[in-house]
Amino acid sequence: TIFDTTEAYDPSTDEWTLLAPLPRPVSDAPAVAFGGKLYLIGGAVSAGRTTNALQIYDPVLDEWSLGAPIPGPRAGALAGVLCDRIVVFGGLDFEFGGLPFTQIYDSADDSWTSGPDMLVPASLMAQGPTQTDDTIFAVGMHPFGPASVAVQALVATCDGSTATPTPTPGATATPQQTATPMPSATP
Repeated sequence: TIFDTTEAYDPSTDEWTLLAPLPRPVSDAPAVAFGGKLYLIGGAVSAGRTTNALQIYDPVLDEWSLGAPIPGPRAGALAGVLCDRIVVFGGLDFEFGGLPFTQIYDSADDSWTSGPDMLVPASLMAQGPTQTDDTIFAVGMHPFGPASVAVQALVATCDGSTATPTPTPGATATPQQTATPMPSATP
């Protein structure tokens, strides 16, 4: 079951607080904090179905709104911020499998543009976005199919354009082992 629940944790009181519910319940969606808001991109809406919804949470108003949908539904993508834009890459579409696509969101005009494709389609990366001011790294990839320790990097030039993603020196995009697909859960 996928829930619409949003909660905030306060480490000083060790308590959880219930917040406004998601407009569209999802799982496996990347979240990015940017400009005082939380952006939740895509996600799985049920077994075998993904969405392209962009859900935006405003903590001051305790309210969710919908932004321009990301081109193409996906779950398990990786997201970060480069050059004052939200960058979403990879992910999984249950119909097409792992995705190589990069999409760049401009919150100022609520629009998406395409960025350079990943060198190797990847989803459910083993590590969240590890980034510097001009680079986001994706480590590992998809557990259903060839598993890999690939490290891919998206390097940006912050003049409004992005450079081609390049592998980190010494990294490999060759599958290192094969994972056994897990059976689908049926309610």
